[in-house]
Amino acid sequence: MSKILAIFRVPDMSPEKYDGVMKDLDYAGMYKVKSRSKHTMALTGSGSVVVDVWDSTDALNEFFGTLGPILVKNGINPPQPEIYPVHNEVS
Repeated sequence: MSKILAIFRVPDMSPEKYDGVMKDLDYAGMYKVKSRSKHTMALTGSGSVVVDVWDSTDALNEFFGTLGPILVKNGINPPQPEIYPVHNEVS
């Protein structure tokens, strides 16, 4: 399977909510996962955007099984990601 880029546009995610999600992911042992090579969060004028690089769509879907309930717990509506195949990645 080829790597994917996943873009999550999250209008209802503040920095405080994001920090709560990351704390809960850490508690669940999912803060860092081998199948995700990049993770970046940035603030936008209308909330936040998260960009990840995953080994596969299956890996993202498996992670979302844990992430989805954590988002809801932190008052965030789970977004539908935009998914694109990765052509090149420079670290």
